[in-house]
Amino acid sequence: MDRRTWQALTTGYVELPRRRVHAGLWFRLLRTLLDELNTPISLCGSYGEAIRYVWERCGHPLRAGQSQWQACEILADSVQLQMLEAAATAIELIESRILNATGEFAGLFVQEPQREFTNGLPARVGSEEPVNYWRKAAEAIEEAVHDARHNPETARSLFRLASYGRNDPASLEQLGV
Repeated sequence: MDRRTWQALTTGYVELPRRRVHAGLWFRLLRTLLDELNTPISLCGSYGEAIRYVWERCGHPLRAGQSQWQACEILADSVQLQMLEAAATAIELIESRILNATGEFAGLFVQEPQREFTNGLPARVGSEEPVNYWRKAAEAIEEAVHDARHNPETARSLFRLASYGRNDPASLEQLGV
C-alpha cells in the first residue's frame, strides 16, 4: 500500500493487479476502504464479518478501539497507523482472494481472469504460448478417423464412441450409419 501511494504521489498513477489507475482514483479507493474499516459493525450488515476478519488478521482491536466514528484525519496518530495497517491487510486479503470484495472498483485488486482454455499449468518449457488442448484433441480425432479407414478395430472403437450406447435405428441413422 505504501509503495502504491508513493507511486501515486510521484507518477500520478498506480499499477494495480488488473490495470493502471489514476492517482485520484487510488486515493478515493483508499479513502473508501478506510471509511469501511471504520464503520461500526452494527451498520455493516452482511459485510460485518469480513471487516471483523480484517481487524483480526492485522492484530489490532476492531475499529482500532474506537467507540464512535470519527474521520481518519482527526484520529490520534497511533489510531491512524492502525487504520492504515488494516487497510493494507484488507488489500492483501482481496488480492489473494481470501476476502471477496464487492463494489464498482473492487475488481481492480485481483488479476484479470484467464480467458483461454489451459490445463492450469504454465506453458511448456521453451514455449511462449500455453498448450491448446482443443486443437490437440481435434488433431487426435482426425488421426483416428484416418486410421479407421484402414483399421477395422479403430473403426469399431470410433463407432462405439460416436454411438455412445445408442443402438436404436433412429439414433444410428442420425450418425449416418
